[in-house]
Amino acid sequence: MAKTTDVQTNFTGGEVTPRIRGRSDFKKFANSCEKLINFVPSVHGVINNRSGTKHVAKSAASNRLIEFEFSETQTYIIEFGNLYVRFYSNRAQVTTTASITAGSWSSGTATVTVASHDALVGDKISVSGVTPSGYNVTNAIVTAVTATTVSYAVASDPGSYTSGGTLTFPYQVTSPYSDSDLSELQYTQSADVLFLVHPDYGPRELQRSAATSWAFVEFDFKDGPYDDVNVTSTTLALSGTSGSVTVTASAVTGINGGDGFKSTDVGRRIRFNDGSNWTWLEITAFTSTTVVTATIRGENPSSGSAVDNWRLGSWSDTDGWPWTITFHQNRLWFGGSDANPQNLWGTKDNDFDNFEPTKRDGTVEDTSGLTFQIASNKVNAIRWLQSDEKGLLIGTQGGEWVGRSRTEFDPITPTTFAVKRQGSRGSASNVRVHQIGSSVVFNQRAGKRFYDTSFRFDSDRYSAEDLTLLADHLFAQTTVKDVAYQQEPNTTMWVVTADGNLYSMTYHKDQTVVAWAKHNLGGTNVQVQSVGVISDTPYDLVYVIVKRTIDSSTVYHIEYIEDRFEIDDEICDAYFVDNGITYDSTATTSITGLGHLEGETVAILADGAVHPDKVVSSGSITLNYSASTVHVGLPITSEIKTMPLWPDRLPYEPRGKLNRISEVLVQLHQSVNFSIDTNNGTFETILFRKVNDPMTDNIDLFTGTKRWAAGGMNDYESQIHIKQDKPLPITIVSLVARMQFGDE
Repeated sequence: MAKTTDVQTNFTGGEVTPRIRGRSDFKKFANSCEKLINFVPSVHGVINNRSGTKHVAKSAASNRLIEFEFSETQTYIIEFGNLYVRFYSNRAQVTTTASITAGSWSSGTATVTVASHDALVGDKISVSGVTPSGYNVTNAIVTAVTATTVSYAVASDPGSYTSGGTLTFPYQVTSPYSDSDLSELQYTQSADVLFLVHPDYGPRELQRSAATSWAFVEFDFKDGPYDDVNVTSTTLALSGTSGSVTVTASAVTGINGGDGFKSTDVGRRIRFNDGSNWTWLEITAFTSTTVVTATIRGENPSSGSAVDNWRLGSWSDTDGWPWTITFHQNRLWFGGSDANPQNLWGTKDNDFDNFEPTKRDGTVEDTSGLTFQIASNKVNAIRWLQSDEKGLLIGTQGGEWVGRSRTEFDPITPTTFAVKRQGSRGSASNVRVHQIGSSVVFNQRAGKRFYDTSFRFDSDRYSAEDLTLLADHLFAQTTVKDVAYQQEPNTTMWVVTADGNLYSMTYHKDQTVVAWAKHNLGGTNVQVQSVGVISDTPYDLVYVIVKRTIDSSTVYHIEYIEDRFEIDDEICDAYFVDNGITYDSTATTSITGLGHLEGETVAILADGAVHPDKVVSSGSITLNYSASTVHVGLPITSEIKTMPLWPDRLPYEPRGKLNRISEVLVQLHQSVNFSIDTNNGTFETILFRKVNDPMTDNIDLFTGTKRWAAGGMNDYESQIHIKQDKPLPITIVSLVARMQFGDE
């Protein structure tokens, strides 16, 4: 049999579709994998097993994560739930306190009384400063609540409450959005304000003044935006020229498609010309199809006499509210609504709540607000807006457009703004787009593909590249639900699908790296619900909401993916368990705070050594020996399976020839433990521990090459299959297979 060697020098192709299994002539074939699970490909070419997730707090079905970044040191993940929001910063839930005024105990349950609180069943709370001290707890799980009481487990009767105490519980703000609304929320941010839009609600601002001081405020849009000026004979008359007035229409023609005023017009704007000057009003009450009450909010008109020169506001509960939002060239832009799916609305320059389309005398200024409708032969409902150096990128149901001044390099004005089609891929609704380098990445209309669109100077237009071309199998039976982008350490896009899968795409356009991987989080019946990323130290932090079955119950938890295991890290700092916790203090055998994993079998790394698995009981485990740094959580299995190995050094075509792998060389960096198989179906563990090393001692991190005598069986296709199922790091640099080929 002919002998040869096949080398996989990098893994920058990631996991690829089985449709190219036979395409060894394909450029990325040699750098790709048939299977890549719980590994994160690096731009450098290596693959690291994904760090585990840290448990933060309970969550609920349908909740959604949204990022908020005021500065490098003030970043938050906001959890939107059913009519509430909660906040996470510095890798913990933001909490607040209330003074305890009473306490009681019965049958293993303590109850404390406060004036008010926002704790929910399943939350973690702390009680401190109570006399007697038996009431005091840290990170206890709430078992019951009323408007003024919180109950939690305390095994022994602490005695009668005497005095004092503070309850610490999650900080929460009431939200206008129900859980069924959350998937349609779109948002943008400026300083301490998060601007939110939804098709069924007027725009809102979520304003922050301190870590525990947030408030929702209705967006007070001034003087617009408006539909076209009335062209019918219908007139409007005002009963007065200041304050609250009655607005009377001479007919219903031209108002809401001939239906006249509606009760859902309350809050709508009206622009009224008194014969020489414009002013504007806000409808405050509905009387009939021809009569409403409104407040004059602009300059007082000189007369309220009937005129046919008027405009109705574009936004209301009647015609719907804007779908999407972004900042571009010192204007706040809104796109699409139920009644105007192709409309763009821009505020005045540097005046983010003012849509004034003209001065009072009708003069259009360069800084005036503007309304623009995309003209196309089909309805192109706007799905997203994104500011870019070359213009305002607009993603619609039918294609991609760019809006900019007709004069290149000049700012946008109402008289120079123009929109030009750039592509026809179309975009999915309610999937956030992300700027990655100089490109904008969006989800295509069917919800199954991602495209990179960027400006090309050779064609003077934007062009789109399919980033899922080689990994379309990942989305074949599902669609995209949520997306977040992690710039550091590895320029990675994280994707959640409708069926609860989590994928990563390492993307570096300049280095032609597009590497997809699947991430199976530890546990039973696991589904990821949402993902968000915020800046942190040293790297961006990925948060997820995860649904699991724990102790026979369906639960939802917020977790974050721990930082990548780095070059100078110690083995005791290796964190490779999911939904876990870390104990780092005086050596002990008792690890508590595991109530969220009750009844689960957990993996353990104790002082850098793998400890036998334990089952969580009463929120704790007992170690076989004392340890001071302990990571406990659900076990993770990382897995890589190469593509079929087709060496190009043979003097003949290798396919169709029986072959086998006789030896594998695995080049590693700072790794401990793995198991390997070729075609036998039986994995063999590669030893890193020396024979005389105590099992309670950690193993030194290994950098170098491990050799394995494969003894593989003859087959027509040979592959290398490696697993890491211990809570230990592994970084694979390259793979070398020594092979033999021959006839049957």
